[in-house]
Amino acid sequence: RHFRAMGLVPDDGAPVPGYMVKEALRSYFKALNLPYDGKFSLKLMRAHFDANQDQILPVAMAAMEEERRLRLEIKVKLAVLTDNIANNTADRGQAKFNIFNNTDSFVYCFLQDEKKAVMRVFPNPWQPQALIPALQTLALPRAGTFNVMSHPKIAQSISCYNTRKDVTARLPALLTGQGLSAIRGVNEIAGITAQFAALGEEFRESNVEFKGAEAAVFAKAPAQMAKK
Repeated sequence: RHFRAMGLVPDDGAPVPGYMVKEALRSYFKALNLPYDGKFSLKLMRAHFDANQDQILPVAMAAMEEERRLRLEIKVKLAVLTDNIANNTADRGQAKFNIFNNTDSFVYCFLQDEKKAVMRVFPNPWQPQALIPALQTLALPRAGTFNVMSHPKIAQSISCYNTRKDVTARLPALLTGQGLSAIRGVNEIAGITAQFAALGEEFRESNVEFKGAEAAVFAKAPAQMAKK
C-alpha cells in the first residue's frame, strides 16, 4: 500500500526505474529510523509492522520528496538555432545550447557532427572546470570561443553527462584531452555513454539532436547507478 502511494506500483503496470525504487526504499528506511542497507530484511519488516501505518506514510513521502530534490539530473536545451538556410546567407545555421543541472555536479558534453566524428565540447580551453553549481545554467558555446554549425540535411547531436564525483582522471585519456577535436576510435555517442557506464558511478545523460532549423530533445532514462 505504501509503495503504491509512493508511485512504485503504477496502475498501467509499467516497469519502475531502479533509481526510483532505491529512492523509495531509502526514504522508507529513514521514516522507520533504520540505517539504510538496501535490503528487504526481517528487521525492516518488523519495523514496518510495529509502526503506526497511518503515521509512517506521510513521513516516508516527505523523505522521498527530499530524495527527489537531491536527485542527480541534467537537461540539454537548444537555446538558438539560426536558420541561415532560409535566409539564403549560408548552407549552415549556428546552434547554441543551455545545460541545466539540479545539484552541484561535474558536467561533460560531447558533440557528434555530420561526419560522425565525436568530440568533447565541455570542458574546453575556455571553460576548463567540469564542476557546475546547482541551478546554474551552462551556456555552450560561450560567446567568442567556438561555433557549432548545423547541417541543412544531416542530423548532429550533443550529449551531456553529469556525475556527483569528478571522474575526469578515470575516463580514458582520449576523452579528457584538449577537446574540440575528433576522438579517435569513437564514431557514435553510444561509445561515450558506455565509458561513463563502465565507471560504476551514478550519472545522467541528456541529448539534443539537431539539423537545419529543427531540433529534437532526448532525455535518456537515468538507469545508470553506482552499485552500493
